[in-house]
Amino acid sequence: MYGDGQSLGINRATGVAPEIAVWVEGPRRDASGLGQLRCLMRCRLSPERRAHGCCSPGGHGDKRPRSFNQRSRFSGERVMVFSTLWLVGEFLGRGARKRHLALRDARCRRLRVEALEARNLLSAGAAGTPLSLAALEGGDAGAAIYANDFEEAVGPEWSSTLVDVTPLGARRFLGQFGSETVTLTLPAALVPAGTKALSLSFDLFVIRSWDGNHTGSGSGPDRWGVWLGNGVSLLDTTFSNNVPGSGSAGQAYPGPFGSGQYDPQTGADEIGTLGYEFAGSTDSVYNLHFTFTYTGGDVVLQFDGDLTTPGIDESWGLDNVQVTAISDAYSAPKDFVLSNPNGVWSYGWIGEDQPLVPYPDLSTFSDGTQYMTDESIQSLQAPSVTYNPTASPTLSANFPLLPGQLGMHPGPNLEWSVVRWTAPAEENVTIAALFTGRDVTPTTTDVHVLHNGFELFAGSINRFRVGPYFETTLDVHAGDTIDFAVGDGGNGFLADSSALDAVIISNSVPPPPPPPTFQFTAPQYEVSEGEQFAVVQVGRTGGLGQSARVDWTTVDGTATSGGLLTPRLLSDYYTSSGTLVFRAFQSLAELRIPIRDDSRIEPDEMFQVVLSDPSAGSQLGDRSAAQVVIHDNDPSVSFLVPFSNRPESIARNPIEVRLSTPSNQTVTVAYAAVGGTATFGEDYNPQNGTLVFRPGETRKFITLAIVNDSKYEGNETVVFELSAPVNAHLGANVRHSVTIVDNDPQPAPADPGATAATALEIDLATRPIQSYQEFLSRGDVDAFKVQLRGGEYLALDVDPGRGPVLPTSRLAIVDGDGTTVLATVGASAEPETGVVTPNPAYLFQADADGGTYYVALWTTAAGPLFGYTLHFYRIGVSEKVPAPELLNVPGPMFAWFDGQDTVGITGPTGYGFTLEGPWQQQTAFSRRTGLTSQTLTLPAGAQFTLRSPQGVALPLLANSPITFSTRPQRWGNRFGVVSTPAINFPVALGIAPINDL
Repeated sequence: MYGDGQSLGINRATGVAPEIAVWVEGPRRDASGLGQLRCLMRCRLSPERRAHGCCSPGGHGDKRPRSFNQRSRFSGERVMVFSTLWLVGEFLGRGARKRHLALRDARCRRLRVEALEARNLLSAGAAGTPLSLAALEGGDAGAAIYANDFEEAVGPEWSSTLVDVTPLGARRFLGQFGSETVTLTLPAALVPAGTKALSLSFDLFVIRSWDGNHTGSGSGPDRWGVWLGNGVSLLDTTFSNNVPGSGSAGQAYPGPFGSGQYDPQTGADEIGTLGYEFAGSTDSVYNLHFTFTYTGGDVVLQFDGDLTTPGIDESWGLDNVQVTAISDAYSAPKDFVLSNPNGVWSYGWIGEDQPLVPYPDLSTFSDGTQYMTDESIQSLQAPSVTYNPTASPTLSANFPLLPGQLGMHPGPNLEWSVVRWTAPAEENVTIAALFTGRDVTPTTTDVHVLHNGFELFAGSINRFRVGPYFETTLDVHAGDTIDFAVGDGGNGFLADSSALDAVIISNSVPPPPPPPTFQFTAPQYEVSEGEQFAVVQVGRTGGLGQSARVDWTTVDGTATSGGLLTPRLLSDYYTSSGTLVFRAFQSLAELRIPIRDDSRIEPDEMFQVVLSDPSAGSQLGDRSAAQVVIHDNDPSVSFLVPFSNRPESIARNPIEVRLSTPSNQTVTVAYAAVGGTATFGEDYNPQNGTLVFRPGETRKFITLAIVNDSKYEGNETVVFELSAPVNAHLGANVRHSVTIVDNDPQPAPADPGATAATALEIDLATRPIQSYQEFLSRGDVDAFKVQLRGGEYLALDVDPGRGPVLPTSRLAIVDGDGTTVLATVGASAEPETGVVTPNPAYLFQADADGGTYYVALWTTAAGPLFGYTLHFYRIGVSEKVPAPELLNVPGPMFAWFDGQDTVGITGPTGYGFTLEGPWQQQTAFSRRTGLTSQTLTLPAGAQFTLRSPQGVALPLLANSPITFSTRPQRWGNRFGVVSTPAINFPVALGIAPINDL
C-alpha cells in the first residue's frame, strides 16, 4: 500500500485472479440500525489487464465491480453501501510481478482502512484471512467549496427547496422532481483564487419506473442530464429501472444518450435501497462524479430531468452534493496559448502507425479565435486545434466555440487531431476528459484517450453539445504522454468538430488547506422598505472539514436603527447581531435583518453588516463588511408604461399615469412634452399641464390630441416627462414616448442595382434594423450600400420572401475601395433557431476605420423570379446623442456585452452609448435549440459610467435596476436584440443633459 510500503503480489500457484474486499467503519447504519462495518467494494484484479486504472463501484471506465450488500464477517449484520472507493495502482505485468495499490475515495482522498479481506494473494496467507493495514493519512486533491446532504436547510443557492425522505433508511434528499430543471448557483466569492478546475460529485436517486431508451407511446425515453451554465453538457443520458432480461429497453448510461444500449441499472451503486416501488420497478442510486475546467464567475450547475410520465410513475432526486475547487492541475483549455509546444502541452496530428506531427501553422482570426493546423495536408478542413480566448462566442473556425472553449477537428485522410500532455515527473494523476460535439449537422465523431499510445478510452459523439465523459487515475513516469484525440468516426471528415475539456490533477498529498475564511458573498445587498427582512449571505472558503463560527452585527449609515421592542420614531431597520455557526462542509449561510416600513418620502438609505471574532483557526476575508440598501416603497408616480403607439387617425389618446400606492394626502405632478420628432401644434396637443391625485386615487390620464393630416411623414414621436411631484417621488417610468403611426401611403422604394454606382443605400444610421423585400432570378445581382463606423457589427440574414421560395443564394461584402472583405457565403445556420438553411446568414465587423461597404446578393438557382427578404441589423458602438429623447424611442434595440463590465446599446433611432459598471449576468440555455440568451442587470444603487465616443465619461448612480435581455441566437449570448422595448433613459437616473456629451 502507498504510505506503508506494503505491496500485494499475484498468486501464480493457483492461477486465480486476486480478489479484494474492503471494509470501512462508517457512521451510517442500515434500516435495522445494525452494522457498524460496511463492505464498500469487491474488486477482482485481472492479470491480463496491463492498463493503469481505477477499480471503483462508481467510477468511469471498464474496471467497475458491482457494489453489493451482504452480511459482514466482522459484525455479523447486513450492511449497506454508501460510498464510492477507488483502488488506484499500477499493474506491472503477468506472473509474480507486483501490483501496488492505494485506497482513495471518489475525490482521490486517501482513506483510513479498518480491515481488508484479500484472497488469492501471496501476502494474504490463507484465503479469507484479514490483512491488517496501517492507517493512511487523508489528503484531498482540492478544497471543498460546497457540500450539502440536505439533512438540514437546503439554502437559497438552489432554485428549488423541495425535500423528501426515503421510505427505507429515512434518507433526506432534494426532490422528488420530474420533467424540470433544478439549478445550483454558487457565487464566485466561494471559489479560491488560482482555481483551475472544479469537481462535482453527487448521488442521483432514480425512482420507480424509468424506461431508459424505450420509445413507445408514453413510456420513454426517460432522459436526465447535468449542464453547466454556459450550455455545456457534463451528462445527457437515459436510465432504466426495468427488470434486466425482461425484454424491456435498456439504458444509455454509462454512455451518452443515443450512443448505445446497456442493461437496466448498469453502473448503479445501489439497487432497491430507497424503498420505492411501482409496477415491479423499484429504485437505483448512482454516485456520479465530474471534473471540468473553471472559467470564472459564478458556478452554475443545472440538473435536468426529461421524463415521459413524471410524478407518481417516475421521479428523481439528489443527495450528498459536493463541489471541490482544484488548483494543482493542468487544464487543456485554460493553459492554452498560441505556441507549439506550450509547456507540458503540444498539438498535432497522427496517422496510422505514425508518431505525432506537430502543427506548424499558427494564426489568429479577426474575431480573436486562435488556430493551429497543418496546411500541407489540405488548405481546407485540415486537422486543427482551435481556441476561443475572447469573452464572446466565435464562428471563425467554421464551427461555434464558446468563450474559453478548445476545439478539435480531424483531417481528410483519417488523421486524428491530438492534444498531448507530457508528464513532467513521476506521480499519480487523475485524468478527466469531456468531449462535446460542436457541429449542428448530425455526424459521428470518434474520440480517444491514450497513454503512451495505448488506448485508455474510446467513445463517439453524434449530437451537438453532448458527448462522452471519461475519468481515470493512474501512475505516470516523467516523459509519459497522454493523448486526447478526435477522429472522423468513419463517415468522412466534414462536420466532425469536437470541444475538449481535459483536466489532469496531481494526486500528491497537497499542503494543508488555507484556514476557514468568512466573508460576504457580495459587497452590497438590496431590500425594499416593504419587505420584512433584508437577506444577506455569508460564505466560508478554505478548510471546511470542521464546524466554525463568526459573530456579526449591524452598523448605522444613512439608515438608522431602533430596538426591536421600542423602535425609534425615525428608524429604518432593527439593530441586529448574533453568531453564525457553520457545520462541517457548510459553505453558505444567511442573515435575516428586520426592516421597518414607514410612510415617509425619503431617498434610498443604507446600513452596514460587519463580521467579527471568527472562531479559533478561522479568519475574516476582504469582504468582512457589506452594505445593505433600503429602497423606499412610499408612493411614487410614473407612467404606466414607458412607450405606446398611437394611430394618426385617432384624435384623442389617453396616456395613463399611476400612483404606486394610495395616499392619504393630495399628490400632484407636472408633465411636459420635452422632445421627439413630432411638432407641437402641427402634429399633437397639449404641451404641458399638472395632474392631481386626490386621497385614495391612483390613476390619472394625459389626453394627447393628434392632428390627422394627409401628407406622408413616416412615424413621428413625442416624449412626455413627469417632474416636480408633491407628497410622492418619481418612479421608474418618468418618461413616456408616443409613436404617432402615420396613416398616409409611403412612396415606393427604389430598386437595388447590380453595381456600386446603382446600389440601393440602406440608411442604418437612422434605423439600424431594416428588412428589404425584392425578387431575384439567376444571373441577377442585387447590391446594397451601407455605412458603418469603426468596429461596428453588421448582421445579415437572407430568408425566402413573397412568391416562389428562394431555393438557394449567395452573399458577399466589398468595401468602398473594391476590396473583397467577405468571400462568398452560402448555406448557414439561422440565427434564431440554429437550423441550417440554403440561404446565408452572417455577422460582419467593420474594420477600425469603418466606411462604406457593399453587400451583393445573387442566386444560382434556375427558374422564375424568387422572392426574398434581406434583414439588416447594425450593432453599433457608442455614438454622440443629439437629444435625450432619441434614446427613448420604442422599437427594437441591439446590445453587445464585452463579458466583463461594459454594455453597448444601439436604439431604433441609430444612436447609442456604453454603460460600464458591475453588471450581474444570468444566462438561460435552451436544450432544444442549443442557443443561449443573457439577462444583464445593473442593480439599484450601483455606480456606473456612461461614455460617449468623444471621450466624455459621466459617473452616475442607478436609482432603480437597469435590465437588458437578449433573445437566443447563433451569434452568441453577448449579441442580441434587447427585449426591453425602451430604455427609459436617462431621466429616470436624473441625468437629463445627455445631449451635452
